[in-house]
Amino acid sequence: MREGLCHESEVFVMPGEIYLNFANPVNQTVLAFLHIDNPEEAATYTPKEVNWLNLSTHPDLVEHFWKLAADLQTSCACVLNKTSYPLLVHPTTGIIFGLAGGTSTMAFRLPESERAEAFAVPGYGAEYKYPRSTVYAKDIGKDWALVKPYASNNVELCKAAFTYAATLK
Repeated sequence: MREGLCHESEVFVMPGEIYLNFANPVNQTVLAFLHIDNPEEAATYTPKEVNWLNLSTHPDLVEHFWKLAADLQTSCACVLNKTSYPLLVHPTTGIIFGLAGGTSTMAFRLPESERAEAFAVPGYGAEYKYPRSTVYAKDIGKDWALVKPYASNNVELCKAAFTYAATLK
């Protein structure tokens, strides 16, 4: 191992950088949702390295979404290819556990009990309808739920998603 590098699942990551496991099958559906067709050509960027106005997501939602992870005591916010959606990625497993998009799309990868609660929220859970399109949680992945942005329980859902992502290898 080279000095200053952390070795995680055959990928070298500089301290402070975000490790995303592109090869893990658990991430494949969400990567397809993000239109990452060539993961070997994709790169992760921290929030400081991107222009938030270029993220296909309202800047207020980006800020709110990334602040939800503040209590996790670790860096997990990133963007793929500088212009994708804001993401949350578990730092040791490299599993994507959260994403935001547009003006009202926010989703977490959740264990069954929290996912069932999220699916019970009217207008969210399995799908979110914009005036001209619909976002489906199943298109992001089988264990994903669309959550209501700015809801009071989103910090707890973010923590649950983080803990759940730690179990996925």
